[in-house]
Amino acid sequence: MKNKSAFRILYVARSEDDYLLLSTMYNFPNIQITLADTAAEALQKVKLDEFDLFLLETRLPDGDGFELCRTMREFNPQTPIVFYSGDAGEVHRQKGLSVGADAYLAKPYLDMLTVTLNKFIFRKNLSAL
Repeated sequence: MKNKSAFRILYVARSEDDYLLLSTMYNFPNIQITLADTAAEALQKVKLDEFDLFLLETRLPDGDGFELCRTMREFNPQTPIVFYSGDAGEVHRQKGLSVGADAYLAKPYLDMLTVTLNKFIFRKNLSAL
């Protein structure tokens, strides 16, 4: 069941393990995380539903997370986009930011991921007041 007041995250990832970890960390009624495991599935979900944040990997089974980011940015110019990727080089970070991401985080640093996600969750909650 969808909670309209919940903070909704679309997590586009190859690994269901990462999704399960994130879902366990954010197991709160006011946070909903939806998994898409391909770029095509993510784009379909974006067209059909609203999300408060997109969390992307750079490598997807059917494409490139950077290209997906660029496309998602066209559909949703205001929705924050965060990369959480094993591609940890500065060149990857720069590319992610240049295609429209708000943040680029390297795996497996969960502390930086939670700090970043909490910032966007807090920002939405503040704007709802």
